[in-house]
This record gives sequence, C-alpha cells and structure tokens, in this order.
Amino acid sequence: MMRLVRWGFRPTALIAISVGLLALAGLVVFPRDRSEGRPQPLPLAAGEQEIAWLYPATSTTSWERLTTAIQQASKRLALTHPGLEMELDSGGPSESALSTAPPRIALSWPGRRGKLVFRWYKLTSQWTPQEWVRALVARNPPPLAIVGGNSSYWARELGCALAQETKDLEEAIRPLLLLTTATADRVLMAESTHVAPRAEEDRMVPLTSIYAGRTYRFCFSNRQMATAVTRFLWSRPELRPDSDPAYLVQWTDDSYSQDLFRGYMRVLPHRAADNAMQQWAWVTGAIGLGLPPPSLAGWQTSGFRYEAAVQLDIDSSVGSFNSPNPYEAKVVRDLLTQLRSGPASGSGLLVITGQTQPSRRLLRDLARSAPDASRHFVVAMGDAVAFNTIFRDRQVTWPIQDLPFRLVFFSHRNPIDEAAGFSLSTGDGGMGRTRAAGTEDVLLFRDIVEAVALGFQRSGTGCTTAEDLARGLHAVRQIDDHLSLPADDRDGIALFSENGQRGSGTGEHVVYLRPVRQGDRVLPSAVLEVWARRGDRSWTLVEPSLTVSYDEFEVPDVIATPPK
Repeated sequence: MMRLVRWGFRPTALIAISVGLLALAGLVVFPRDRSEGRPQPLPLAAGEQEIAWLYPATSTTSWERLTTAIQQASKRLALTHPGLEMELDSGGPSESALSTAPPRIALSWPGRRGKLVFRWYKLTSQWTPQEWVRALVARNPPPLAIVGGNSSYWARELGCALAQETKDLEEAIRPLLLLTTATADRVLMAESTHVAPRAEEDRMVPLTSIYAGRTYRFCFSNRQMATAVTRFLWSRPELRPDSDPAYLVQWTDDSYSQDLFRGYMRVLPHRAADNAMQQWAWVTGAIGLGLPPPSLAGWQTSGFRYEAAVQLDIDSSVGSFNSPNPYEAKVVRDLLTQLRSGPASGSGLLVITGQTQPSRRLLRDLARSAPDASRHFVVAMGDAVAFNTIFRDRQVTWPIQDLPFRLVFFSHRNPIDEAAGFSLSTGDGGMGRTRAAGTEDVLLFRDIVEAVALGFQRSGTGCTTAEDLARGLHAVRQIDDHLSLPADDRDGIALFSENGQRGSGTGEHVVYLRPVRQGDRVLPSAVLEVWARRGDRSWTLVEPSLTVSYDEFEVPDVIATPPK
C-alpha cells in the first residue's frame, strides 16, 4: 500500500493522472458532435410561413398570454374572415410551453392559400439571439418576421444580430423584427474595435435604426409615453402644474430611466408653449369681446413656463424594498431644500423615471420626511409601474397611506378590459381579494397577431416574403379600437409611421391614482381611473372607475364607481 502511495506522488504519475482527468472533463464539456448544441429551427410544410417568437426560455407566462391573444384575435378576425381556423399544439398552452419541442400555433384561412405559424424558439445562455438568428435565416425559407424585444436590451441584441446575419440575404426575404415592449427611443451601441473610441453620446442611436427599414415597434416609445402623460395632465386643471419649477428625477445607472428622462425633457417645453398659447388666446379673446382688464383676473391657465426645471440625479438604483439607499435619501433632502424656496401652495410636477422599487423607496421617504409634499406634487411616471402593482398587489407594493401622492403613469393598452381577461369579481359578500390577468400584455400581443394576420392575407393569397408582409403592415389602420384594412387609406389612423414606430393615437392609456383624504387624514382608500387617448387627442374615461380599499376588514375590496 505504501509503495502504491509513493508511486502516486511521483511527478510522472501526477502528470498522467492530470492528463486523464482533463481528457475526461473535455469529453463532458465539449462533446464530439458540436452540432447537437446548436439551435435547430423546425422545417416548414408546403404553404406555411413562420412568425418566430424569440423569447427567453423562462417566459412561459408570456407564451400563455400570446396563446390567449391568438384565440381572441382569431374570433375577432373571423367576423371579416369567416371560417378562420386556429391550430393549437395538443396539451394546451401550459404543457406546450414546457415541452422540449418548440410550441406551435397556426392560423389558416379555408379557401385561401397560406398558413401562418407562430412558433416559440427559446433563448438561453447558450442559444443567444445571434445563434438563433443565424440558424433561422439559414433555413429555407427564413421566417417572415421575428417577434421579440421584451426589453430594450434584447431588442438591441436582436436588431444587431439581424443586421449582421442578413447582410447577404436577398432584400425581399430579410425577416422583419417586431418589437413587443422595448420602449427606448435611443440605445447605447457597443464600442467598435475597428474605429477610434467615441464619446457615449456619439454611440447613442435610435432603436429602430439598428435594423433599419425592417423594424416595427408595437409598443409606444418613452418619448410617446412622456407626451401622452403630460397631455393628460394638461387636460385636467386639478393636475396641471400651477408654476415652475418641474422636478425631474433620474437614476443614472438605469438606461430606461435615462431615456424616459430625456423624453420628458423634450416634451415639457411643448406643454409650456401650450400654456402660452392658451394665455394669448384668453387675452386676445377678452380684448376682442371688449371685456375690461379686471376680467382677466379670473383666467384659469397655468403659470408653468419650464424656465427652471430642476434635474435630480441618483447614482445607484440598488437598494432594499422600502428604505432609500444613500443616494436616494440625499436627493430627497435636496428636493426638500428646493421646495422651501419654491411656491408653498398649488400643484407641482414631480417626474419620476425609475423602476418600481427605486421609485417607491424615494416617494415613501419623501412622504415620511415632508407629509405636506404629497399634497403639493402630482407624480408623473412612464410604464415601469405595472397596473397590478397598484391594484391587485397594492396592499404590499403600493400602500396608499405610505405613498399618498396623486400618481399618473402610462399603459400601452387598456389594463381593465374585461374582454381581455380583467375581472372585478370578488369573493362571497364582496370581501374576497380581486385578481386581474395581464390584460395589457394580452391586448398588445393581440395587436401583433391581428396586424400580422391582416397583413399576411392582404391580397388573399398569403404573403411569401417579408417584403410583402411589410407592405401589409403599413396598410393596417386602427378604426374605433379595431385594426382593419380599409379600402380608403384615409380612414382611421395608420398603425405604423414610415420608420416603423407605432402611430400616436392608436391605443395610449394612462392610469390615474388619487388618495382619498378627510381633512389632514389620508384614508385607507383610493380612486383608480383609466383614461384612453382618442385620435383627436382628447381623453375619455374608461368605465368604470374603481374605489379600492387598503383595509379589507372594514370595506369591500373594490367598488365600481359610477361615472360622474
């Protein structure tokens, strides 16, 4: 035994053992057939055209919502395309999404050529957007379109991959890129090793220009969100800021926050110009009617000029659930210092551009440090706060007595659409907890399915190239909350602009949350309203408005408030 031990410690023996272990590890980590580890798109049958759903492998919920959206879209499309059929993988959406084979849903039109196939190809740490795009465009035929971009990061990666991998493809068959919830107007591109280093600002490019002429965004951009929210605020006298300054907060380590911040910085001067126009119209109208100067004292326009916007930068968004990090606490102190030298009454504008958790921390610290500040400010945000954050999960994620601000944020579609799955049903006696589906996602995905289906069958024979589908998408218009292909292209509003950006007036919604007060006391109750923007830029209340409770032991969980 001792002889064997001595032999094992000889240098030659140690080298032999190490080589053997390395060889064994190589066989495990690097299999001989490398092709087995590459993405393998499935072949298409004759007459089939594919829409590749390129989402992370963990996105089972998103696939289920897409399945719901396709079911709803097929019923709506059947009104104008009788006999439309939908084929769903056996086992239902949940089992299909968890299987090893790519889930598949198909739409077919009896009596017409062409079948449209939606298939989920799953992104993983090994099967990256670059790998999948390379495999998909190498197949004959490539997909008509690739759907992805659940974040601006993934949208940038997909755009770069498509621009690189389709350079040698015939222009007509280069797949379209359909973005879902990527909202950035501009994104930061990686530094090239072949050119001289450039400043970060010089590397910012429009997201839709990365894969130019082939990218279509179904959500609204950050600048469009800022435009919609501020237009809504200016349409309501009780929300419109009375005077300068506006306070704008951004987290400098969050690209979403920075881009949304730039969007608000660009649109707020336009709102100030709106004020100037209203005041000019008031004065000239009064003079034209021969009214005496004292009558001008009763005008109701805002004194907001956007001459002294206060920019507040937070260096880190990392922190706990409720307590602010040191950078956020400092900004709250700075904001309170600014308030002491500003107007003491009226309505002020506080723009918060962060994600839900950092934003909640900052607002909670502000409310605790200066309770009167919640009365002074109207808080404007983007789409980072989900509707369920302030409705279904509100007692934990947005308790109104801790965050007693009037809050306005953006929603890409109607989050309380009962036809899409939202429900106001409560338990026995109205005391149960209301649940709500991700109706905003369902409606957004339904827009994708309907627009693609309409564009695909625009000529009645089914598209055979991505270029044909692109022409079909540009022909789709929204009329009374429905997508269609009108005979007269002057009807409705075009779903897409020439650069592939979603058209304004085709589905913007804002959510308005206001606490219920009784004197100086904030009650455990709030009113929740959803407003829809129409093509003429007016805003309409989506019924019903909701009175929500934060004390389930005293009052019903949710009450539909009749319109005033």
